[in-house]
Amino acid sequence: MSEEVTSDKLTEVSTTGAAFSDKQESMMVEFLDMMDQFLVQLKVLFPECAETQRLNDVFNDTFDSSNRSSDDRKASAKQAVERWSQVMRPLFSRFVSKDDSAIEELSQVPELSGLDIMAKWNSELHPTTRDNIFMYLTELTQLCNVNTMYNTAPSNLMNAVFSMANNLTQQLQAGQLDLNNLNVMGLAEDIMQQVDEDEIQNFAQNITQGGSDMSQVQDMFSMASQMMNGLGGNGVDLSALLGQRK
Repeated sequence: MSEEVTSDKLTEVSTTGAAFSDKQESMMVEFLDMMDQFLVQLKVLFPECAETQRLNDVFNDTFDSSNRSSDDRKASAKQAVERWSQVMRPLFSRFVSKDDSAIEELSQVPELSGLDIMAKWNSELHPTTRDNIFMYLTELTQLCNVNTMYNTAPSNLMNAVFSMANNLTQQLQAGQLDLNNLNVMGLAEDIMQQVDEDEIQNFAQNITQGGSDMSQVQDMFSMASQMMNGLGGNGVDLSALLGQRK
C-alpha cells in the first residue's frame, strides 16, 4: 500500500448527530453516526480486508430502520456505547497522545480479533492516516464517557451544567460574553451550590473505582467540558468541580 494512497483515504472526523431534545439520546446518535463514518472509511482504507466489510454489514443490519424496531435499535446502541466505554475508556489518554501501545491492546479485544490490527498498523500506514484513526478513537470514547456521566452524575449536577452552558452560549452569541474574562472558578462554585455534597462524593467514588483511579475524574470531566458547553472547546473546565468540595 503506497503512502500516496493511504494519506488521504481516511478523512477528518465530523459529527452529524441529530438535534434531539433528550441530550443523552443525541449523544448516542452522534456515537452511531461517527461509528458509521469510521467503519466506512476503514473499509475504503483496507478494501482487501473481509472483516472490515463484515463489520460494516453487521452495523448496517443492526441499525437499519427497515428491519429493526426503534426500541431494538436503541437497545443495540446502548449496548454498543457501554461496550465501547468499557474497553476504550482506560485507553483514552493514550489515544490522545497517539501511543501505539493502545493500538496493540485493541488488537487483543475479542470483537476486533478478525481485523488483524497489528498487521495493518505498520510502516506503510501513512502518518496522517494514523492520526485520523486516533482521532476517531478519541472522539468515539469522548461520546461514551459523556454518556457515562449522564448515567452516573447526580441529576442536579447535570441540570446545572447544561443550564450554565446554555446561558453562556446565549451570551456569547449575543456578544455579551468575553471568553478571555470568563471566571471559571466562580461558575464552578455556582454549580456546586446546587448539588448535594454527598451526591458529589458518591459520584466521585463511582467513577474512580472507589478512589483508586483519580485520573478517571480528570479525563471524564475534561472530555465533558469539550462536548457539553457548545463553546467550541473554550468553555468551563468541569474538572474543577470536584475540587470545590473538600
